[in-house]
Amino acid sequence: MASASQSDPILYEEDERSSVSRITLNRPRVLNAINTSLLSGLVQALTRVQKSNAKVCILAGAGSSFCSGEDLKETLAPESEGRNALELRRSLQQLQEVTRLMTKSKTVFISAVQGWAVGGGAEIALAADIIIAEPTTIFKFPEIFHAQAPTGGITGRLPQIVGLQEAKRALLLGEDISASRASAMKLVAEVCDNALRRALELGEQISQRSPHSISMIKRAVETAVFPNLDQFLDAEMDAASWCFADERSLEVFERFKSRKHKPVDQLEGAGHPHLNPPTNLVDALKMTSLEVPSKSFLRFGKTDTSYEEFLKEVQFQADGLMKAGVQAGDVIAAMMVNSKEMACLWFASMWIGALWAPLHTEFRGLTLENALILVSPKIMIIDQIFLEYLPHGFASSCRLFVKGDGTYPHESLKVLMGGEVVEPACVTPDAISSLLFTSGTTGPSKACALSHSYFISTARCLTEPLGLRCEDVLFCPFPLCHADATSLTLVPALLLGATAAISKRFSASRWWDEIRETQSTVADFMGATLSILHKAPPLSSDSDNPLRMMWGVPVPSWVEDFEKRFDLKVYEVYGSTETGLPVVQRIDRPRVEGSCGVPLRNVGLRIVDVAGNDVERGSTGELLVFRSPDERFTCYYRNEEATSKAIQHGWFHTGDYCRLDKNDNLYFVGRKKHVIRRRGENISAFEVEESLLKHPEIRECAAFGVPSQLTEEDLKVSIVRSPGSHLAEIQVREFASRTMSRFQVPRYVEFVDELPRTPTGKLEVFKLQEAWAQGLRATTMDFERE
Repeated sequence: MASASQSDPILYEEDERSSVSRITLNRPRVLNAINTSLLSGLVQALTRVQKSNAKVCILAGAGSSFCSGEDLKETLAPESEGRNALELRRSLQQLQEVTRLMTKSKTVFISAVQGWAVGGGAEIALAADIIIAEPTTIFKFPEIFHAQAPTGGITGRLPQIVGLQEAKRALLLGEDISASRASAMKLVAEVCDNALRRALELGEQISQRSPHSISMIKRAVETAVFPNLDQFLDAEMDAASWCFADERSLEVFERFKSRKHKPVDQLEGAGHPHLNPPTNLVDALKMTSLEVPSKSFLRFGKTDTSYEEFLKEVQFQADGLMKAGVQAGDVIAAMMVNSKEMACLWFASMWIGALWAPLHTEFRGLTLENALILVSPKIMIIDQIFLEYLPHGFASSCRLFVKGDGTYPHESLKVLMGGEVVEPACVTPDAISSLLFTSGTTGPSKACALSHSYFISTARCLTEPLGLRCEDVLFCPFPLCHADATSLTLVPALLLGATAAISKRFSASRWWDEIRETQSTVADFMGATLSILHKAPPLSSDSDNPLRMMWGVPVPSWVEDFEKRFDLKVYEVYGSTETGLPVVQRIDRPRVEGSCGVPLRNVGLRIVDVAGNDVERGSTGELLVFRSPDERFTCYYRNEEATSKAIQHGWFHTGDYCRLDKNDNLYFVGRKKHVIRRRGENISAFEVEESLLKHPEIRECAAFGVPSQLTEEDLKVSIVRSPGSHLAEIQVREFASRTMSRFQVPRYVEFVDELPRTPTGKLEVFKLQEAWAQGLRATTMDFERE
C-alpha cells in the first residue's frame, strides 16, 4: 500500500493485493476546490495508475464534497502573472489531461461523489466509467455564468450520456442538478447512502475479472462513444482560452471572486451575515443581540420586545429555572397560549440545557395524559385556564407553575423570574432543544426530538429560497408548540436579525387588521387560511396591506386571483416536523401548477412502490426523504421502535403519496397514513377512536377523513353502539367535547351495525370513505364550531 502525506492536496493509495487503487481530492476545508497543486497532483496520480497493475481506481473527495470547481483564491491563471496566456494554457492542458488519462486508461475508474460536484469538479467526476452519487449530491456546470467554456471533454461526453436536449439544458442554464434528477437523466449509475463504500464494493467485484476483458470492454466502449477524443479536447482548450480572454469574462471573474470572499450566510441569503455563523440557538441569540440590540425581535400586537430586552429576560428566566431545581437534560412541559413569556421560556430552557416540551392547548383526556407520561416533565408551566384539563393526580407528581391572575393552589409563573444573569450551558449543535408533538397514526402521538442544528438548518431552508431579509416582519398566527411558529418564524427572524410577529390564534375576521397593525411583510398559512380569506367579501382596501408574500400549504388553483386581489405573491412548500423543509417553491423559478416546489440542496427524494422499489418518473408512490442527521429530527423521544421504522438506511418514510416530474418538481397526491388533516392540524385517527371507545355505549368506532370544501379534510366517525344502546349524535358530541381536543371533535357522526373488516380483522377504512363518496349512510350531523 502506497500513500501520500495527509496534508497533500491529492492522496494516492495502491493495493496490489486487490488490484484496486484510490485517489482522494484532499482539500476538504475549501470543498476540494481545484488549484494548481491539486491539478498537478491529480495528473501525477492518474499517471501512476496508468503505469500500475490496478484494474480499478476509486476517485473520491475528502470531507463533505467531491469538488467545488476552480478555487478563485488560488486561480489557475494567477493574478501575479497577469493571467498569463501561457500559464492559463498549461492549466487547461492539465484539465484536459485528466480526462485523457481516465478515458484512455485500461483501468476502470469509479467516481464516488458526495456534496458538490461543480464545474471542473463535475467534469472530473463524469470522466469516470461509473459514477456513484449520494442523495445529497449536487452537480452543476456554472461556466455559462462566468462567460467561460466547459472543459474536460464534457461538451462532447454529456450529450452521449444524457441526450442532446438535457445536455444543452445543463450547460446553457447552469442549474443545480440534484442526485434524484441526475439519476433520472442517467447522469449517474447509482444513488446510495454511502457512495464511497458502494464504489469500493463495485471495485472489489470488478477486480475479480480478467484484466484483458476489463481493458477491452473499457476501450471499445470509449472509442465507440468518443472516437475523436484528442481533437475534441484540443478544441475545447482553444475555446476556453478565447473565452477567458474576453473582457466580459474578466469582469464576471472579479465580481464572482469578490462574492466568494463574503461570509457563507451572506452569500446564500440564508441568515444574518455573521462572520462565524452560529451553530446553536443560544449563540444565535447572543450574536444577534450584540449586532442589533435595539431591533425588535418579538411583536405581539402593538407590543415590541427588542433583541437586547429579550436576551436579558431569557437570562433572568434561566436563573429562575435553575433555582427551581431544573438541570441540563430535564424536561420542562408547557401548556400555554402564544405569548412573549412562552417564547422566553423556550430560550431559557435551552440556555440551561433543558428540553422544552410544549403541549398543544387543545390536548384533552387520553391525548394529554399520554403526552405527559411520555415526556415525564421535571416541572410544568401552564396557563390557569387549562388547569382543569390536567389528568387526575398529575399535580401531585409534578411541580406546577401557573400563569394567571386568579387563585389556584400552585406556584405562580412569576416565581420563575430570577434576578441574576447566568452563563449559558455548553450547548453542542446536536443537543436536543425541544420535543414537539406530531400526530400518531398507529399509536399515541409521538414527540419529535429536535436539535439546535435542526432548527437552524430548517430556518435557512426557508430564508434562502424565499429571499427573506433582515428588514422583514414575519407573521405567524399558529401555536408556538408547532414548527411553523418556532423553526419557521422565530428562528428565521433570529438568524436574519428580523422581527417575528406572533398572534395568539388565527382569526379570519382579524387577519388583515393584524397584518396592518404589525406591519408584517411575510406571512405563514396552512389548511383553510387562503380559502377563508378568499371567500370573504371583496373590499376596496384588500390590496392595501404590507404583505409582499405568503408561504405555506396547500396552494389552490385560483391562487393567481388571490395574488392579484391582495397584491402579493404566494409560495408553496412541503415539509413535516420530522423532515424540516426539504421542498420549497423558490422565488427564482416560475410556479409549476400543482407542484410543492423542488428539493433543496443536500436533500434526496425517492418515490417508491409498496415493495420499496423506485418508480418511474411521473408515477405515484410513497415519498422518502434523505437529509443529514443534523437537518432532520433526531428521533421519536423514548420510542426507538417508531424511529427505526420511520428512518431506514437514512431515508425517512413520509407515508405520503407523491410524484416527481423530470425537473424534480414534487406533487403531493395524498396521505398513506391513517391521519386526518383538518384546518392545519394533523389528527390521529387512533387517538380519536381510542378516546371515543371510553364511552360505555360505544362498542366499536372508526375515524376517517372525508372531503371538505373549506379545509383539507373533515373528520367523520362511524360507530357501532353497544347492545341495547340508544346513543344519539348529540351525546357523542358532548362526550367528545369534554374529553378530546377541539379539533378532534368529529364533524360527522353515523351509526352502523358493523364496520367493514378484512378476514384477519383489519379495519377497511377505504370502504367507509367510498360509501361516503357515493352518498350512502347519509345520517350525519354537523358538529363544526367556528
